[in-house]
Amino acid sequence: MELYSAWSGRVGASAYIPSEKVQQLFNDLQLYPSKLEVVEMLRCAQQRAQRTEPAFLTYEEFSLFAKELKRAAKGISWTSPLSLDRDGEDTKRSRTRRRTSTRSPQVFLGGSCNPTTWRQDVAIPLLQDLDITFYNPQVSDWAPELIEKEHFAKTNAEVLFFVIDNQTRNTASTVEVAFYSGLRKQKLVLVVHPYQSSGAKIAGEEILDDEWRDLISSQRVMQLLAERQGMPFFSNIRNAIDGIDKVLREKVPAQELQSGKKGLTQINESGVLEKEAKENVPVNFDQFSASVVDPKSNQESEHFLYNDTLGRNISSSRPLKSSSSNQQPSFDVCLCGDEVAVPLLKKHGLKYVIPPSKQTDWTKQMLQSNVTIADRSRVLLFIITDSSRALAELCLAAYYIGLDYKVVLYVGLLSEKSIINGKTLSNIAIKEYNRGRMYLRDLAVRQGVDVLDSVSAAVEVAARKCIKTSAAR
Repeated sequence: MELYSAWSGRVGASAYIPSEKVQQLFNDLQLYPSKLEVVEMLRCAQQRAQRTEPAFLTYEEFSLFAKELKRAAKGISWTSPLSLDRDGEDTKRSRTRRRTSTRSPQVFLGGSCNPTTWRQDVAIPLLQDLDITFYNPQVSDWAPELIEKEHFAKTNAEVLFFVIDNQTRNTASTVEVAFYSGLRKQKLVLVVHPYQSSGAKIAGEEILDDEWRDLISSQRVMQLLAERQGMPFFSNIRNAIDGIDKVLREKVPAQELQSGKKGLTQINESGVLEKEAKENVPVNFDQFSASVVDPKSNQESEHFLYNDTLGRNISSSRPLKSSSSNQQPSFDVCLCGDEVAVPLLKKHGLKYVIPPSKQTDWTKQMLQSNVTIADRSRVLLFIITDSSRALAELCLAAYYIGLDYKVVLYVGLLSEKSIINGKTLSNIAIKEYNRGRMYLRDLAVRQGVDVLDSVSAAVEVAARKCIKTSAAR
């Protein structure tokens, strides 16, 4: 945690450090790169992330460079920062290294980690028997600097296999599944073991009712998001790996596994999802409401959104995007998370909507309502503070980023001073919940999403985006 402590001391909860502070941050760790080396790091990070300017480093980029500097300080040969390059095309050296290295793993083993042993006990032996290569991200003590290494493995794997167990909090895994469900660039296969009941323990800690509700809500939202995009679900690892084998060898599309095609049995085995799939109930907005405020009229009321008013085929699972909609947006900002931003939104004169999200009984209808509101908003503003776990909101933010909605983020980190529902959090819980938040911030930066270091700055950026999109129409 030395790297993270230094980072927090220099830039707080920010997701990036500006170029002018980079050398000072390295000096805080007693690392002394030359100005030329810092410039090279910034340039390399710019090229790898396809940014327009070498203006900053993310935490993960900084961590990687810091580790290389420490290796050099111990007399181990320095690895050129160009090893970060996305396509390996900048130098002959990097191209040669790629040709001589082993091929990328076929399967990334994502999902629940310690104390679960599903990888070593079940998945890895099965994959080895099938001669399928894999990347195992599970380590005894996770650290933020591992995000970069895991990202490379996920980006290059043919199949992303996630097991979401009920023995861990799964904060990062649910964010990742939601993001890749929206992105739809890679094959995603899932096994989900639902949380059972409160009173059980995770990492040796008894989980109280309010935390169980948040965990169940997060897992439920993740399931619905993945199922909405046709991602296949299995109830056990063996059946899932049989499906992965068909995807890799027979080139069966992962989405076809869901329907039982190609000889596989129906795998939509999560009880609630299966029930909803059979009912196939169309969305009706008569019972759905959201708090809408139009500062121009200075009134707040419950607005009911109806199917015919929205003029859309709500039953369709086609991703809806405000950027491609021919209809005029109904709202400037869709505010998700902490409502602390409300006074600032009113100050900017923005018409905003707050979709309901604080419940555990998420359904397809509820999710479709949320997506439709997002589709009718110019900007999605997520304000994640330390006053709540905000697990469902983290999943929704990741999903919308994957779908390329206009998203603006403020994601604060939890600390020992954080109090949620009148209770302080254990050090283990703080680390787990911050892990999910760091994953969200990292993927947001990689996707070019604005991640701000204060609520006021986030609202300011959201307001500018609203003005820009309004002028464009």
